[in-house]
Amino acid sequence: MARCIPESLNMIDEATAGEIKTFEVLRKLPDECIVWYEVILGERNYRPDFMVLDPHRGVLILEVKDWGVSTILKADKRRFQIKDNSKRPSDRPNPDHKCQVYLRNAKEELGLRPELVDENERLAVPVDYLIVFPNLSSKDFNELRLGDILDDKKVVFKEDFINSATLLQRIQSSMPILEKELDFFQQRAIRERLRNEVTIDIPDIAARTGPVIESSDAGLAPDAFAIDMEQEIIAKEFGEGPRLMRGVAGSGKTLIMLMRAKLVASNAEHRGNPQRILIVCWNVSLANYLRQAFEHINIPLENSSMVEITHFMGWARSVVNNYKGHRSFPISDTPDFEERVTNQLSSILLKESDRYDAVYIDEAQDFRKEWIGFLFHQALKGSEAKQKNFIVAADDAQKIYRQRGEKFAWADLDIPMQGRAKILRRVYRNSVVIWSFAGFLLGNISSYYDNIPDISFKPKKCHDPEIIECKNLQWQIKETVKTIQNTVSPDYSARNILILYHSKRVKGFPLIEKLMEALQKENIPYHWISEDMESKSNFRWPENSVKISTVHSAKGMDAPFVIILSAESFDLANGKTEENAEFDNLKLMYVALTRARERVKVLYSGESDMVQELKRSQSEYQKHKKRVLKLEKEI
Repeated sequence: MARCIPESLNMIDEATAGEIKTFEVLRKLPDECIVWYEVILGERNYRPDFMVLDPHRGVLILEVKDWGVSTILKADKRRFQIKDNSKRPSDRPNPDHKCQVYLRNAKEELGLRPELVDENERLAVPVDYLIVFPNLSSKDFNELRLGDILDDKKVVFKEDFINSATLLQRIQSSMPILEKELDFFQQRAIRERLRNEVTIDIPDIAARTGPVIESSDAGLAPDAFAIDMEQEIIAKEFGEGPRLMRGVAGSGKTLIMLMRAKLVASNAEHRGNPQRILIVCWNVSLANYLRQAFEHINIPLENSSMVEITHFMGWARSVVNNYKGHRSFPISDTPDFEERVTNQLSSILLKESDRYDAVYIDEAQDFRKEWIGFLFHQALKGSEAKQKNFIVAADDAQKIYRQRGEKFAWADLDIPMQGRAKILRRVYRNSVVIWSFAGFLLGNISSYYDNIPDISFKPKKCHDPEIIECKNLQWQIKETVKTIQNTVSPDYSARNILILYHSKRVKGFPLIEKLMEALQKENIPYHWISEDMESKSNFRWPENSVKISTVHSAKGMDAPFVIILSAESFDLANGKTEENAEFDNLKLMYVALTRARERVKVLYSGESDMVQELKRSQSEYQKHKKRVLKLEKEI
């Protein structure tokens, strides 16, 4: 069976009967083949119905038309006049002309990769096309005199569908077998050039370190990342109705959600039926980070305002102020703030014009169940629960807010999520070393998931986790500055480093203030993400600077190198910050560790329960190090 993206068309409303019929045949191609449905080709928003990569033959484009003899009224080399469900006949482009355009652009895209051209700079990979008429026989074709404007050798007819084996042979024989099979690097180059929609541009940086992206991107432009094929399949296979994504830290939940949102918005815009989509998370800084990542996903979308990315309390404030008046939203520093917000929302009935066609929640473990229920029942259009487009991404191992994220049954919220969950088991962000070290800290990490066997890892550089004792907090700052100076170079941008902390003051010592003074003295560029609301809302992730943040504000983000300050301040017994909000500090440290892709350094001064837990985790890692490293080698 061929690898199909998406794996089924049954849940795609726009797929025609002819496309579904053709897809069922294409999926029977050999295992090494890849079949894409409606891939967005290049920057011109061209969308061939199917593209097939066959390593033994090349690339084949298929354009499917459900037209029959009674629906084709006129035809010439440029246009077909079609009788459809509308009152007036409609003009459609000649499918052969469309395929010629697709062919020309596919060749241009592929010709940009050195792996795919010969010594004379000519494209060495065959690219061809077929026009598929599932409802038009060859007899009908001849009676309509379509042979004058279409090459019948490029056409698949109705009778070809009688036997799938015959049709497969017809499709494969349209392209001759290559003398030499396309190798791994050539196939990867084809996938990356033809799947421009699943790359993310990261501009103005010296090193490639964009958000939540795989690192196996050799051969891409220096300012782009490729999305993994597994992530692409998940993003494209989500159908109508509520969906739950659960998975370990770094498994790509956020990226899949962003790609899905932009793809849905782009497809709706392309078909002249724009949709409003809400993506909501808890943190202000994460919402800003998501907007930046969304902006650079290479899927065409002219009206990006149709996708609203925001933090929950900001969105709730606008709703309450709109329906209750500007004095109704509670003050954020009141002890019962969240309860009052919940009560305010429960008394609001959103107008249909204020609702969304789709709602996606990222880091849903940070939400109260009442908020999730409000987003589903009030923020979404439609009355049929099973048809509401609602995607929830969550990871119970990152549930740091003790007063939120309580366990509940989806049925209690009247959300039909049963049988609609997707568990992600492949870690893209962290090296196997980083993730294992963090996992040992939590103990039995499988206890946070219903079923989590066979976790796999994207190969990355491996650095043993470092836990370093410093004489005092001032020495932690000196160690941090020295580490940055020894790490940053012309080939390694300062933005590769993320400094995380629990509290800006530790036992009265102004930790972050003194850190920034030291960085400034050494001319090290930095940005304090969590300084205030303005900084959280406006920081630019791609800028060439060390980022400084609380762990709370860094949820959802990552960097190749993470330095964690004052591990002793993650007090397991207390669990309170200066803002008097209670957190699960063991999970908070787990979140901090899993922000690192390749290297993590934890600094501390003096013993504490958390330091003891980190040392235990490091001991467990060293004990199982051979098994851990072997796991990555076996991928």
